Amino acid sequence: MRFFFSICCLILCNLTIAQKKEAFTIRGDIKGLENNAIVYLFITGGEKLVKDSARVIKNRFLFRGYVADPCFSFIMNGNTNKLADVLLDNRTIYLRGNAPDYDSVHVSGSVIDAQWKEYYEKDIRLSGLQHHLQYLQDSLLLHCDSTMANLLKNDISKIVYELRIPLLREYVNRYKNSPVGAVLVTFCLLEKNLTKMDYYKLYNQLTLPIRNSLLGQRILKIASEKN
Repeated sequence: MRFFFSICCLILCNLTIAQKKEAFTIRGDIKGLENNAIVYLFITGGEKLVKDSARVIKNRFLFRGYVADPCFSFIMNGNTNKLADVLLDNRTIYLRGNAPDYDSVHVSGSVIDAQWKEYYEKDIRLSGLQHHLQYLQDSLLLHCDSTMANLLKNDISKIVYELRIPLLREYVNRYKNSPVGAVLVTFCLLEKNLTKMDYYKLYNQLTLPIRNSLLGQRILKIASEKN
């Protein structure tokens, strides 16, 4: 009887641990948040936007939940002040900051969030250069300087097809055995530039378990909607 009781306790303990592993926790500790203020968690990436809320007590707040696959989320202080973007998966994530503004808040605890942001920071710099050249090109066209505008058009094309898309392929290959690889494809900022064939090639870079995941299947859905 005692042996049976011990086995039951062990099973319950393992179930509890498994359940804890499956849940995500976001712990915020951000100086300057008003006591009793409401912060909101928005989770995107599925068929609809999921919204949760938490009350601030002495600069701290807490969210708990579950996501079937890694997805993007963001935390708002009220309705207008974004505190952080987080690539969310089922683990404990910490938000710490010396002020309630985006640039002061540091996200830690999630490996995939750090991996995604490593790629995103590189791509956003290239994207910024691309948009700056696009602005100059539009200005030149307004002043009827088509020669210089065409030169800039070539430079813009090189940024997209010789820098940004190869960068995406590099990171997808680096994280081909991780959900991050699929996330990079489904949420990249190159959707207008990637062709149906590009999506299929990126999909095939992933390992079989990632291709068969919901995120992997989302890549196929995006590809099928391309002309």
